[in-house]
Order: sequence, then C-alpha cells, then structure tokens
Amino acid sequence: GGNRGVGRGSEVGQAGKRVLWGVVWAWSVVAVAMWRKSYSTNKALINGLIADNVISTERVRDSMLQVDRGDYSRDMEEAYNDNPHGIGYNVTISAPHMHAHALELLQEVVTPGSRVLDVGSGSGYLCACLAMLLKDVDGTFKG
Repeated sequence: GGNRGVGRGSEVGQAGKRVLWGVVWAWSVVAVAMWRKSYSTNKALINGLIADNVISTERVRDSMLQVDRGDYSRDMEEAYNDNPHGIGYNVTISAPHMHAHALELLQEVVTPGSRVLDVGSGSGYLCACLAMLLKDVDGTFKG
C-alpha cells in the first residue's frame, strides 16, 4: 500500500521538480532573448515597443516619447536597449518594456488632476513618464 512515487522525497517527485525547473529556466532564457533589442534613439525604442504590442495607447506612447531614457542612463550604449542596466550605486533602471507595461496598466487612472505617489529608489524615469500622463492638454500640471 501507500503512495509510492508520489511523496515529497520520492525519486519521481524530485525528477518532476527538476524537469519543471528546467522548463522554467528554458522559458526564462527565451523571454530574455526576446526582449534583448537594441535601438539608437528614444523614438526608435518607443516605436519598437509599439511594434511589439507592448505600447498600445497614445497616452503611453506620448509620455514615453517626452521622457528621453538616455537622460536617466549612465551608459549611452545601453540607454535605448530594451533591457535593464546598472546606473550606479547598486541600482538598475528597469527594462523599457516593464515601464511601458506599468504605464499601460495605470494610464486609465493616472489622469490630469489625479495624484500619484511613486515610492522608488531607482532612476526616476518611471516617475517622469507618470508626470507626463498627469499633464493637462494645455501642458500644465494641476494638483
């Protein structure tokens, strides 16, 4: 009797975990490779994110076009690449597709006149993009 081959310490259970983690690792490598794209300008980067369907709204596109990622990067060779990179003091700037995804999720509630508190200790890039979402049509901020 009993549950042979199913318990936490069984050989079958351990082999299954190894296979599962192998699959997770393989997919993570594929995902990283998919996003390792390089561009030479902020505009080209944003257009690439649009082409990859990461940016789907005009508001997010416009906010990211108004904030040049190169101004938040120490290494201009990395500034417009779609991957995270170090900016000093053991801090990284996240990959642009992550910023775009966050902005897409927030863009319906981050509107002119609303208030946003960004608690972070990174580059300030996302905060600047959020600020662009808060601007009125006439280019002013209220709040």
